[in-house]
Amino acid sequence: MERPQKIIQPGDYCNDFARIDDGLLWETYCGNNYEVEHTPRNPEGKKVAAVYFSDNCLYDIAENNFYQRVIVENHFAWKNNMLKNADLHIFVRDIFLKAYFYGINNRVDNIEKLADFLKGLTAGYDEVVMLGSCAGGYAASLIGSMLKVSRILCFSGQFNPPQLGLPNKMSGKFGVMDMEEMVEGEELEKRNQYRSIAEYVREGNVPLYYFVGSGCPADTEDCRVAMSLPNVRVFRFNNAVHGMPVDRKCLADLINMDGSGLECLYAQFRGRIFGHNEFGFSASGLKYLLTMLANFFKKFKS
Repeated sequence: MERPQKIIQPGDYCNDFARIDDGLLWETYCGNNYEVEHTPRNPEGKKVAAVYFSDNCLYDIAENNFYQRVIVENHFAWKNNMLKNADLHIFVRDIFLKAYFYGINNRVDNIEKLADFLKGLTAGYDEVVMLGSCAGGYAASLIGSMLKVSRILCFSGQFNPPQLGLPNKMSGKFGVMDMEEMVEGEELEKRNQYRSIAEYVREGNVPLYYFVGSGCPADTEDCRVAMSLPNVRVFRFNNAVHGMPVDRKCLADLINMDGSGLECLYAQFRGRIFGHNEFGFSASGLKYLLTMLANFFKKFKS
């Protein structure tokens, strides 16, 4: 993909948001924007690959911290929550914060190319798990369904993201940058076929575990769509948190569950709205309770 003459950013039409240097933005897009880590666990046993999709919290446009987060820190989501039994870890990010509408770089520049790219990297693995939240959950759900992976863990994922590829004066309020002249015409129409992913998820028939805050207005419609799909297991938390409604104290245990463990957990919470503590204790057991007590005494002392 060639660089457009101009990259429209929230700073063009909203004084509350800073601009990112166009040259730096495009130079970063022309990099890799993915990382691969090999951690062989059992060479003689089942080989597991995990793919982690970064979300729109990769950096904060309002705080103008793109350079610090992406260039200096080389940030990818999920680096602190990797699958313990995975032999291969693949981290990807969308620096335009556009739900991977432009892929991850100027070579892997759309959803289909990204799916093919990940298919090649995970070839030969017995089990492939994809994870993501918000826009990362959208990509994990879509691409995981397209590739028919082993299972998908989606946290507040979007099933119907905002219209893509067109300038939108409201988008700055959601930390989203709009691009101009990168795609148009038939190519734009082709890419927008992925705006609604319900049918892709249904046809893929991959076990998809969807974690959502039941009181979050931004997730209401996506939750409704998720609950209508037979292969999606919806966990509804009694909170209004978007992105990560799950208590992070039990997140590591949750994502490291195998398929049977997740199915047992779903059987316990299916059809209910529940709180953090009940879910955390079910996911992590006594360890969750001990962590809660430790945090309580720590706060009590301070």
